[in-house]
Amino acid sequence: MVFETALFGYRKTVVDAYMEKLVQQSYDQEERIRQLEEELHRATHEIYSLQDEIRVHKEINRAISKWKNKED
Repeated sequence: MVFETALFGYRKTVVDAYMEKLVQQSYDQEERIRQLEEELHRATHEIYSLQDEIRVHKEINRAISKWKNKED
């Protein structure tokens, strides 16, 4: 009986430690997901900004082309 109680206590300790490890891994994964979502959000805004910049450069190039064609 004492042996069974000790064995149960050991198993409970092992299971508790394993569960704690799993919970911590879950928290770590949630934090990593949050970080990746923030990176994605920043990258998306950077892409939009670059697309706007490209659009402006295209408009400038078109205006320069029209101006050069008028000179010719």
